[in-house]
Amino acid sequence: EWDWTWFDNAPDKNSDRILVIGDSITVGYREILSKVAGGRYFVDGVATSKGVDNLSFASLIDYVIPQLGNTKVVLINNGLHGWHLSADNYEKHYDALVKHITGKYSDMNFVIVTTTPVRKKDNLDEYADNYTEVLERNKRALKIAEKYGMAVFDAFSVVKERVDLYSQDGVHLAESGYELIAKNLDEFITKLL
Repeated sequence: EWDWTWFDNAPDKNSDRILVIGDSITVGYREILSKVAGGRYFVDGVATSKGVDNLSFASLIDYVIPQLGNTKVVLINNGLHGWHLSADNYEKHYDALVKHITGKYSDMNFVIVTTTPVRKKDNLDEYADNYTEVLERNKRALKIAEKYGMAVFDAFSVVKERVDLYSQDGVHLAESGYELIAKNLDEFITKLL
């Protein structure tokens, strides 16, 4: 397991801030999003390999959020970890995590970010074997977003048809993929601020 946290321009407690919660994909676009924002807002991050059922996931978020100032938008992107979970258990635990976050920090705008598809490492033109599971997880995430009245940013659709946006491992994006997500996210976030 790994955890990664980032406080963007930490001394500034007055500017608008965005918090990105997710996995290595969010690590990939967080820094680029910060550059695209150009100081209009700062982008903090909490990323982990933990599945949504991990008992310390919520504690990790609770460790980070109180240290931030003026967080306006929280992006939640989790779907590429915790493959031991059935779709029903994934939904149950994801729902519990979202309920915890939205209940405890109700003064922020919350956004579900869909999970990006995975491609085969040896043939990027084909989706990986877990493609239908990613689709199902996104369907469950959208259900949770609707339940809690959350906005949705569809990262899946941004990169779905673009093989050129992927790195050779088929999971992570090339810099151009992270840049495209960041540019689209910036437009999306700007409307929420």
